[in-house]
Amino acid sequence: MTPATHPVAVVTGANSGVGLHTTRVLTRDGWHLIMVCRSEARGEAARAALREEFPGAAPDLLVHDLASLDDVVALADTLAERERIDALVNNAGLYHAHLEHTPEGFEWTMGINHVAHMLLTLRLQRHLRRPGARVVNVASEAHRGGRLERAPFEEILRGRHPKYSGVQAYQDSKLANVLFTNEVARRWGADGTISLSLHPGMLSTRIWQNTRSILRGLTFLIRPFMEDPEIGGRATARCVTDTTLSDHNGAYLKKFRIVEAAPAARDDDLARRVWEVTYEAILPWLDGANTVA
Repeated sequence: MTPATHPVAVVTGANSGVGLHTTRVLTRDGWHLIMVCRSEARGEAARAALREEFPGAAPDLLVHDLASLDDVVALADTLAERERIDALVNNAGLYHAHLEHTPEGFEWTMGINHVAHMLLTLRLQRHLRRPGARVVNVASEAHRGGRLERAPFEEILRGRHPKYSGVQAYQDSKLANVLFTNEVARRWGADGTISLSLHPGMLSTRIWQNTRSILRGLTFLIRPFMEDPEIGGRATARCVTDTTLSDHNGAYLKKFRIVEAAPAARDDDLARRVWEVTYEAILPWLDGANTVA
């Protein structure tokens, strides 16, 4: 498979969980995959598994750490050299129990789950802001607990608000994912871009490894009831390929069904504010990238 003859999808966090199964489904359906992974060893193992399952496939692997915006820029510059990118799946995500910061000073969970993916999306605007292109953001039902109105968004981005909670930071980042999806649809929809977000399911994935104390105990108890990440991969891949979803730009899906997002996720003023504040924060990494606010 080559980008010249197959549609091309970029998937972040592609070596495990939802990301891996999304790449499997899209590869099966004839897409050329560009797998973005933080670990070269895990990325190579995942790519080898794909090649074994689909002998004709030739997925590409790019090793980059989304915790560093300089690395996100390097990733985007490499991707920008491609002749085409038809879909970007912003899937990589994490949960941190305690307050930590990225090298650029963003709260770690928000920095990776939201900031890095917005930067990547904007720097790929030439490929994605056109008819038929799709931006798919893997969010979560956890967005319903997001509380971005409790403090200036710049303070939340930087983790400067008092009484830090890892759970709250994760919920906030997922709300930011849905709001960002809505703004992409609003700003780029007239150019033909389809932007969707989804909850891929309550899945047994590596993200739960970072849970602590009582939350870890709860996770242990509910793990037998969690679904296989393959379900989340199928749901995410459907957001890339299902042409009927083109009529629902900005939609939020709970696995395979369009549902109404939380009221805060449907707040247009909040969506604009999240976009504008994040844009200003990442402007040094957008300089010269021919992006439009």
